[in-house]
Amino acid sequence: MTTTPVDPASLHYGELELELERLRADERLLSRRREQLHKRIEFLKGGGANDDASKELLASIEGEESYVSKSRHDIHRRIDLLRAEQLRRQNEG
Repeated sequence: MTTTPVDPASLHYGELELELERLRADERLLSRRREQLHKRIEFLKGGGANDDASKELLASIEGEESYVSKSRHDIHRRIDLLRAEQLRRQNEG
């Protein structure tokens, strides 16, 4: 999925576009995964998750959802940086 963030200013125009495409694809994957996790969390909470195994599963899924959400947020930040670089270049002429 994602790799080490790159400095947007160091990318040529084509590389900038490819990096944006890649990040948007990663964001879509993470969004789908997050949605799946939310559905599982809702299902477990709706069923009560009263026994120890259900509580452990719920905690595990909530932990994964937290990690996926943070990763998604990081990707949004990186996309915003790349878009800002695109705008900077467009304004320069």
